[in-house]
Amino acid sequence: MKNLPPRLLSQSFEAATDAILISDVNGVILWCNPATSILCGYTRRELVGMLALPELANRKGQAQQQARLQALLAGAAWHGEFSGRCKDGSLYRVHQAVSPVFDENAVVTHVISILHSVTAIDKEHAKIRRLAYHDNLTGLPNRLLFTDLVHQAIAQAADQHRLLALMFIDLDQFKSINDSLGHTFGDKLLVAVGERLSRAVRSSDVVARLSGDEFAILITNLDRLSVANSLAKQLINTIDQPFHIDEQRIATHISVGISFYPRDGHSFEGLINRADAAMYSAKAAGGGEYRACEA
Repeated sequence: MKNLPPRLLSQSFEAATDAILISDVNGVILWCNPATSILCGYTRRELVGMLALPELANRKGQAQQQARLQALLAGAAWHGEFSGRCKDGSLYRVHQAVSPVFDENAVVTHVISILHSVTAIDKEHAKIRRLAYHDNLTGLPNRLLFTDLVHQAIAQAADQHRLLALMFIDLDQFKSINDSLGHTFGDKLLVAVGERLSRAVRSSDVVARLSGDEFAILITNLDRLSVANSLAKQLINTIDQPFHIDEQRIATHISVGISFYPRDGHSFEGLINRADAAMYSAKAAGGGEYRACEA
């Protein structure tokens, strides 16, 4: 390093994809590379003279600042993660390595910080989690997430001695639509049905796509069973309205089965199976109807 020309070192810092900052012992930024501006949204002119990068004002951030300061005062390096706030108000998260710079008398004169953004990694993890728990076609919760939410709702209902309902929904004659108009059209119809169901329920209810043309709805905070029955009628009327897809007018209908906790079961498996059976009863009656489990 001693034999490298200063110009090469400067160019290397400028070209680095990680944010690099040089500060004085008080934390005032004296120099930063372009990657720092990309990270936080402030221009280099704005950053120079600033007292460190804006961090989130919470207990964790304050504790990290204290630990970082103590390490530097002791002449030691520090590394860890912290969250900061960009100029536009958005958040970023970085892994930061901070090292003291000494003079010939071993006195700390400057601090060099290297910040590696892990925000993209966080976003990728969030994307993976979403793919694991949401239906890829409709964006609705999938069976895995829906099962977990029902388990949680059952536990809460048991503690609060409340009712909840599960609806099992199946599109009538969906296979014939798929066969006559194609799977791409069928997929668009499934998306449209999911959107209508989501708009028709309460904000506290959960609409999920289980598989194929099968949907399910979790209805919590029920005061009486008739609320779920009324909602089933409303959903049927909503889906009965024609859809307009690819300049085609298509009519479809749904059959709905309803089970109730605790009357019809105390587990997800018990409730979904009873609702499924009730749905087939509605379908056997001609479809476009709902049936509740017989007590």
